[in-house]
Amino acid sequence: MSEPKDIDMNASGLSTPNNILPGGSGPSVNDGVVAQAMSSDPPVSYLPSEHNASNPMTDLVDAIDGMYRILDLMSEQGSGGLIDKIIIAQESFGRFVNDTCPGAYQSMTQVKFDALDALSIKPLGIYGSKEEIARYLRDVGAVSEAIALSLLGNKVDASRSMSSGQRILRSGLYLLRDAAQDLVYAIYWPEDSTWDDDAVSSVQRNRVTFMRYLTKITDQVVALISEKHANSIVWAEESQDASMDVDTDDESDRLFTFQVAKTHEQEENVQCRTGFKIHDMKINNPLTADDPSIDPATLAPRLVQGEGAIGFMNSTYIPAHEALRQINEIQAPFALRQFIERASFRLSDSLSESAFDILLKYDLGRRVPAAFETLKGHRRSVNQASQVAWKNKEGEINKELNAGNPLLVAALSKEMADVIVRNFSPLSHDRLLDSKCREADQSQCSELLSNLCGIYPPLGTWRHESISDSKLQSISKKTFTNLKEKLLAMQDAFDSQPDLSEADQRGLVDSIMADNTTRTREGRPQAGIVSRLVGAVKYSLAPSPVFGSQDHQDIQRERVSNVQFLCNLPSLLDKYPILSDIAGDAVNIAHEHFSAQIKTLANKTAQRLEDLRRSEFMKSLELQLEHDKKISLDTSRATFLNNIGDSLVREKHS
Repeated sequence: MSEPKDIDMNASGLSTPNNILPGGSGPSVNDGVVAQAMSSDPPVSYLPSEHNASNPMTDLVDAIDGMYRILDLMSEQGSGGLIDKIIIAQESFGRFVNDTCPGAYQSMTQVKFDALDALSIKPLGIYGSKEEIARYLRDVGAVSEAIALSLLGNKVDASRSMSSGQRILRSGLYLLRDAAQDLVYAIYWPEDSTWDDDAVSSVQRNRVTFMRYLTKITDQVVALISEKHANSIVWAEESQDASMDVDTDDESDRLFTFQVAKTHEQEENVQCRTGFKIHDMKINNPLTADDPSIDPATLAPRLVQGEGAIGFMNSTYIPAHEALRQINEIQAPFALRQFIERASFRLSDSLSESAFDILLKYDLGRRVPAAFETLKGHRRSVNQASQVAWKNKEGEINKELNAGNPLLVAALSKEMADVIVRNFSPLSHDRLLDSKCREADQSQCSELLSNLCGIYPPLGTWRHESISDSKLQSISKKTFTNLKEKLLAMQDAFDSQPDLSEADQRGLVDSIMADNTTRTREGRPQAGIVSRLVGAVKYSLAPSPVFGSQDHQDIQRERVSNVQFLCNLPSLLDKYPILSDIAGDAVNIAHEHFSAQIKTLANKTAQRLEDLRRSEFMKSLELQLEHDKKISLDTSRATFLNNIGDSLVREKHS
């Protein structure tokens, strides 16, 4: 949309002397139209011609709905006294422009003429006596009975009307919008003596000026003549005698008689002669229209008369067709609401849902309340059905996901248990799993993982993360670490003294198991009973070791990984069966640790996949429900448009 252009009245080519548009002639009065001042109050030199005041409380134009004063009759103090001037009533005129085309008028120098060019207003001109104008406006329903009586009250004395507070209408040119009939009346409201034969010259000049502007702005003018004025019209002069007396007013008072004599006898007559025919190839035979309602006679060639020549015209039937005009302009909310409320239009069957929502937002339903109520009821049912369908589908999805979750957890658990057993051979596969996972069919688990990885690629990444988790590579429990250190210490003691008796071995085992070894800040165990016992045994049964060998052995035990430790347990038990109970406790701790980690990681991965599947299911469900809802909304919109038909088309009145 193009930006509004401000019109500078003082620009070159647009200015007129004193902003006066020339009107009627006369040396003592300026009968042009003067632009009213920008302020709401008139200039001190301008006074209403009839009542010497412009009091809104007594101005009848404010009490008439849809009435606007366009030209006002004001009095200005001149050198020879008060003189009449016709000015533009800026405030009222601007209100009319904005009511007709919102936002088009800001001031006398800022008018959006491009917006006004699109308007087509053909006012009906009305002039005559005040009584007949008031009666006419009352009869056509433009004003009420009370307003009509107030209009007739204008003939009372002006000063008495002002003192009593009676509303009056000043002489001027007015526009009256009749929204019910879609008509605009241009009314010349006269002065009390406008139509009198003996009216003063200033009143006569005002009448001529107002009538000139009335005929300029209207296509049709209606004259309303009262009975009083009709009786005073001289319709025809009285017939005179064929002879007349002429008084020469001379001394002899002679009388002359004149008579018109008939000089020629003439008789008017008409004689008929035989006509003639012409043949011309350019004259087509009558064409037959495809529409049977068209009379073929209307398509026959016809003569076109002229003063100096004659012609012929051929007719062709052109079927009716639609002419589409795309309007690309941004409508302000207020303007759109006014258009929907007052304009005459027809909605297209291809109207989009978004455009339809905008029209409903700006009170389209007020034009067709019955069809709008039906539409609201249907759409309310559609929304309720959509919500119910959403809840039902959501429940079905949750039920399906919950049903498949245990088998997925079992499949993931079996997979992680296989990896742990491969790394920690002494551990039992079945002991790492709970009863539900052990009972799950291996072929079903493998098939499920294969299918799900094909559908949801992220599952493969999550499986690899679970299998590679550090919690499945080591055991962080303190009890397991203590047993591991003690078993390794016992192994060192037994290996260094292979000749120990079973009783000595039992005593050494009991002593080591009763020891609670703590660690230093550097992470190395302090020399406790275990180290001292091992050292004592070695000292009593064998030569003393090299200095520092005990610390070296402690460090070596710390460097043994959990995998190495558990994998070496079977050979350790074969060599030293007395350590079987302690080794069994360590294996049990390992089973408990890995079983808990498998359960946690399997449930975590299954939950991630469940969230992914639920998200995709919900997206698919949302698309499906939106599609179904769109179809229902399209159906309700089409039904609404079919029901209203041409209800939005207003009849035009000429």
